[in-house]
Amino acid sequence: MYCKNWFRKPWQSWRVHDETRAAPSERFFAAPAATGLEPGARISPHPGGDHFGSHSPKWLLVAESIARVLVFIFPLLLLIQLKDAWNKAGLAVYCLGILIYFGSWLPLLLAPDSAWSQSAAGLLAPRLTPFLPFLGIALVCNSWPYGVISAVFIFFHTWHGIQNL
Repeated sequence: MYCKNWFRKPWQSWRVHDETRAAPSERFFAAPAATGLEPGARISPHPGGDHFGSHSPKWLLVAESIARVLVFIFPLLLLIQLKDAWNKAGLAVYCLGILIYFGSWLPLLLAPDSAWSQSAAGLLAPRLTPFLPFLGIALVCNSWPYGVISAVFIFFHTWHGIQNL
């Protein structure tokens, strides 16, 4: 394993000549970022969204925040692998999960007074559906630790949402 050019130009990448490693440009840098673009502030009845933590204990908010940071930082260390059927299925789960996640926000944004938007299922859907893209990332990158961290985050995220119903 060697680097082709030790004195590279800034625009050249460090390509390692080994089939088992991917180049840095093949990492999943922006994978979970799409799920972090929550439009929750648009549907919040309170300016600034202060009410979201008012019904939850501090330890739950801290646990959710730590899990959230891990879920969004961990993929920066993972490599995309599209070698077997599980990896390719993970890519499909990720893409479908992104669509379902953003679709779960549509009723809340377009019809906030509808029966679905006022129901527990409608309010918790945006808290549960991020698990699909996270599962897709875990499958694409062959990372069961990421899957576990994602499940822990979804657990705390949903628990926090239940307390705010």
